[in-house]
Amino acid sequence: MSIYPFRLRFLMISTSTIFLSGPVHLQAAEALTDGAGGLELFVAPGGDDANTGKTGSPLATLAGARDAIREIKSAEGLPAGGITVYFGRGMYPLTKGIRFTAQDSGTAERPISYQAFGDHQVRFSGGLPVNPTLFRPVRDRAVLERIPREARENVLVLDVPAGSIDLGQIPFRGHSLSAQPWLRRSGEPPELIFNGEPMTVARWPNRGFSTFPDVIEKGSRPRDGDHPDDADYKTPVFGYSGYEDERPSRWASAPDAWVSGYWGNDWSDQTIQIGSISPTERTLKLAQASTYSVRKNHIYYAFNLLEELDQPGEWYLERETGKLYFYPPDDMAGADILLSQSTAPLVSLADASHLTFRGLILEGGRGRAIQMTGGEHNLIHGCTIRNFAGAGITISNGSNHGVQSCEIHSLGATGISLTGGDAVDLIPSGHFARNNHIHDFARIVRTYQPAIRVSGVGQRVAHNEIHDAPHMGMSYSGNNHVFEYNIIYDIAKETSDVGGVYTGRNWISRGNVIRYNLFHSVAGLEGGHGAFPIYFDDGMSGALVYGNIIHGTYGRAVLIGGGHDIEVINNLFLECQTPVGIDDRLLNWGSHMLPALRDGLESVTNRPAWREAYPGLADILTRKPDPSIPNNNVIKNNLLYKSGAFKVADKARPYTTIKNNLETDRDPGFADPVKFDFSFPEDSWIYAEIPGFEPIPFRKIGRCID
Repeated sequence: MSIYPFRLRFLMISTSTIFLSGPVHLQAAEALTDGAGGLELFVAPGGDDANTGKTGSPLATLAGARDAIREIKSAEGLPAGGITVYFGRGMYPLTKGIRFTAQDSGTAERPISYQAFGDHQVRFSGGLPVNPTLFRPVRDRAVLERIPREARENVLVLDVPAGSIDLGQIPFRGHSLSAQPWLRRSGEPPELIFNGEPMTVARWPNRGFSTFPDVIEKGSRPRDGDHPDDADYKTPVFGYSGYEDERPSRWASAPDAWVSGYWGNDWSDQTIQIGSISPTERTLKLAQASTYSVRKNHIYYAFNLLEELDQPGEWYLERETGKLYFYPPDDMAGADILLSQSTAPLVSLADASHLTFRGLILEGGRGRAIQMTGGEHNLIHGCTIRNFAGAGITISNGSNHGVQSCEIHSLGATGISLTGGDAVDLIPSGHFARNNHIHDFARIVRTYQPAIRVSGVGQRVAHNEIHDAPHMGMSYSGNNHVFEYNIIYDIAKETSDVGGVYTGRNWISRGNVIRYNLFHSVAGLEGGHGAFPIYFDDGMSGALVYGNIIHGTYGRAVLIGGGHDIEVINNLFLECQTPVGIDDRLLNWGSHMLPALRDGLESVTNRPAWREAYPGLADILTRKPDPSIPNNNVIKNNLLYKSGAFKVADKARPYTTIKNNLETDRDPGFADPVKFDFSFPEDSWIYAEIPGFEPIPFRKIGRCID
């Protein structure tokens, strides 16, 4: 098998040579044969879209393959067995994204697949390759004075040619920005990606957060309707006298400095531009108010500061001059460097059907990787989605689409979003997320950006492994979803009042099942409100929590925040301070939510499908003594190992069924607790002590062979 070397200059911008691939070693096109059945087409970085796509005559791009299939369908229709498009090893630019529509569809009998050939590494990039030899030492004395002394010899500079790339602007971003529609939200600026890792915009502190010692002015509260046009609108002002060598004084002349933090609540982040800094008064003023105003001792970090470029892996882009400053974390020789470019989804499917994307790497976009709307039976299988400033994969409407066996990581927002189905007649969409490994997500917008978000009717989320995130693991709204055999750990690392599986503020979200999942290391921010592996927030109702294993929480492992009709059955609570908590918030501080909950209920009670599926739903408003008191919740057949007691609000306790639960310090024979293997023998004494306790299929939990 011969190897053909190519040096391919595939992204020439203007007359510059800055964006340039290195040597690309390509498997010979003649060897790209697989015999999968149906028609086969081949694509390779050294190909040509004028070629036939047949053996020995490869196409060059994904768009070329799509268009070739359009021609085949137009001329003779899809062949028996469908079409498989194989991609040879290399990088394929998608800086403007590519769109598939209904005309690009396969059929159930004649599907279309776009996939890597064999074990070839096939990269679809929304970024522009950067030639590492074009970086040079910084010589400008004025610039060197701004760079911390200890880093000056290590920082390199690159001139980005004018017009070669949209340098963008940093947007205001974060949770609950709908309360501030006047803020600039124009998408994300470019990111620098070095050897497959997104680099850090120069910041302080280098890791974690700091706090301001003094809040001089907490600022207005846009969440309550405050607006910049109001005469009394105020922006937050902090004092920093005597603080960390009065560090903010170093940022006073920085042209575009920003701060990101949890300003008013531990569960709400926002990124806000610095308005002004007064070194004489030792004050820092923000350019806008935070949605919830600010509170003392809440955490933040400052970024986009050349003055803080002091660590390997940090970088700074001076937009006015087009100069990019970089402290490389490793040898630059032969480094793989990308500057993200595409703001559109790299791949979008609109009403397309029966398409599969298999074994591909999608990377380096400023927006999302894949967007799918409408259509049916599309599958993203075995792909790697990485290094996007936005979300990974979003699927809306259509039916029976899936994301399976993918690794999804280093995202600025959500990993997978699934929505669909008919909410009037409760017809399921059939979408699924199965056997995926999702980690290191929500790295830019840090709250309410879960690994998997589900809404609509009838989605299935199973066998996924989810970890390393600042806020929630999964979230849902809607009806008749199933979450099973997932592992969630090391989340809520910066926040509190958050869930491993989170859902909230809805009386009509019914028929949802959370079963056979493992949760551990879900602790939340120390000193905060806590993190809850399963969280039914603000009156959320109507779910089954069955057969889950929850280990090591200092708060409530399952929190029912004032809701109804939730069953917590047959679960293992292991070293949990409070296994289940039920509060009555709708009677007191949460009473303002009741009108919206009632309106939602009244909107569906006359629908025939809803009356049949949820016969007790309409009774919520007539429940005694008051629909704002949690009613008809069930806690039974649970094992509480070295755990505390349930906490149920006094007014809710008479309307809560609590029975047949076992509190014990006796080991039931756990296989390997150190490795979070809490399986125990079929003849364990547990089954005698908890009559009716059903075995939990431990060996099925987590990612499976696929």
